[in-house]
Amino acid sequence: MSDEVSKEQFVLEVARLKLQIGQLTQRVETLQREKADLESLLTRAITHSDATIESLRQDKVSLEGLLETTTQHSEAVEAAFNAQTDDILRQSEEQFRLIAEATPLPVLISNVLDGTILYANAITTTTFGLALTDLIGRKTSDFYWNPEDRQQILAIFAQQGYVQNYELQLKRQDSSLLWVVLSLRPFMFNGELTFLSALCDISDRKQMEDSLRIAEATYRGIFENAIEGIFQSTFEGRYLKVNPSMARIYGYRSAEEMMVQVTDIAKQIYVDPSCRQIFLEQIEAQGEVVDFEYQVYRCDGRVIWVSESSRAIRNSVGQLLYYEGTNVDITRRKQQEEWLRQQLELLQFDIDFTEVEAQVAEITETDFFQQLRQAVRGSI
Repeated sequence: MSDEVSKEQFVLEVARLKLQIGQLTQRVETLQREKADLESLLTRAITHSDATIESLRQDKVSLEGLLETTTQHSEAVEAAFNAQTDDILRQSEEQFRLIAEATPLPVLISNVLDGTILYANAITTTTFGLALTDLIGRKTSDFYWNPEDRQQILAIFAQQGYVQNYELQLKRQDSSLLWVVLSLRPFMFNGELTFLSALCDISDRKQMEDSLRIAEATYRGIFENAIEGIFQSTFEGRYLKVNPSMARIYGYRSAEEMMVQVTDIAKQIYVDPSCRQIFLEQIEAQGEVVDFEYQVYRCDGRVIWVSESSRAIRNSVGQLLYYEGTNVDITRRKQQEEWLRQQLELLQFDIDFTEVEAQVAEITETDFFQQLRQAVRGSI
């Protein structure tokens, strides 16, 4: 019984071993196929890599050749470009100099940091009274009348990136005052960032403004303090301006009160409105009237005499802007003239009566009159 069991076990073990051997055999066959596949794949990969390496080597050679050619070409292009750029720069600088020299305004190029003058056109020498050789290399700050103005200009430039129409006081070589309008822009000059400045001399204009201010102050003083009444009026009959004396002549407390209350000169001022028409006709024909005498109303209704001298103010095309003139109160003079006229009339009467008496006396003294007188007495 045990022998049979042992035999069965042996058979089973052999069968198991055969099964394992079969499995191992299949495994080996699979591995052999995989090995063959890998060897084939490796062979193809090696062959392809060799081809790729060769292709890469050829590409490298081609690229190196292309790079060399490109480098040579780029160097030639760069050289040509640089030459062209230099030529353009030279032309630009030459054009700039031609423009600057032809410009009737002083033009300066100065260093951004310290204001050293690097370039100036010819007219600048006349403006500052210096030769170009003495001007180049000087600092712009040397010509500021007020040194703090440079900081103000730099502050404006920092804020806006430019300076436009800045009125500035400068000084010439002889230390005389020079008024200019400054315009400033950043500018590349010889590869350096600089300031390009253009100056417009306004000294004459400033002098005229000062003269005008003095004249205006003088006129204002005359206008305010004149004894005569001074006025400006429209054709329609409104006052544009009157001085204090004018208001006093017409009895108003102030010039402002008179200008507000008088809205029709012909009706409110003239005693005889037809005199206004005569005034307008004369001033239209002659451009002015001189010593035009007429009666006017004061604000209290009292009548006075005035003498007016006026002229028409016109614009450049001849259009009337307003009338400007003076009024003088001649009431006392007119009263004196009337008194004198009356006295002359009385004197004339006395003179005439005296002459009659003299003539009568002369007649009575004649022989004829005496004979006639005796004949009359004899007949009585």
